[in-house]
Amino acid sequence: MHAELPKKGALASFKAFTAEYTMIVISILTALGLEHAATSWHHKHQAHQAAARIEAEVAGTLKELREAIDGNEPELKKYAALKEYVHGILEESESKTGQAKTDYEQATKVQLQQRLDADMTIKLSFPTFRHEAWDVAVASQAASWMEADELHRYSGIYAHQRESNAMIAQSITMVNGPTIIGALPRLQLKGKSFDERNREVYQLIVDYSSQLRMVQSNLKSLEATIKEANAAKA
Repeated sequence: MHAELPKKGALASFKAFTAEYTMIVISILTALGLEHAATSWHHKHQAHQAAARIEAEVAGTLKELREAIDGNEPELKKYAALKEYVHGILEESESKTGQAKTDYEQATKVQLQQRLDADMTIKLSFPTFRHEAWDVAVASQAASWMEADELHRYSGIYAHQRESNAMIAQSITMVNGPTIIGALPRLQLKGKSFDERNREVYQLIVDYSSQLRMVQSNLKSLEATIKEANAAKA
């Protein structure tokens, strides 16, 4: 059998081609690897920046929550005291009859009206519930590059914040300033007895107190959620 060996020149050319091809492949893979590494670093950097902005936003909300809760406590105490005061007048008035009842009403109504004018005001405190940092993180997809635990923590905070905001807005609508203040003149129209007017005033105070406690409860619940999330991070 006769076999013809390739010429030395052809073999050298093949080796050179193979080496060049290998270098090209290695260069492409290296470039792809570097591009992937750069992209990954960029995503992590964006996620880190977004997280820092969110942390600052949440810290601001937490601070405002505590200020609002502390600010609402005097309002809660004021309405609790006013409720007891009006309730006491109602009980005392309803226990009397005849001239004794008339004398009690005359002696009490001016003082009662002064107390209502002074105390039936609206001073409800609540935070601004900022969410711009979270919205930007979601819109830019930076949120999708965060660690799963971190993303879950932030989404939970902002979900609770949205719920609290909606419930507080509803409470404010139900007991807004014009409703409370505008009710007092209507309660003083002629044709209603002293006790009838006071019962309506008392119910108004009870309703507002209930809504105020609900707002305070929502604020405290959101504060607890943020603190718990922060503790989990630590």
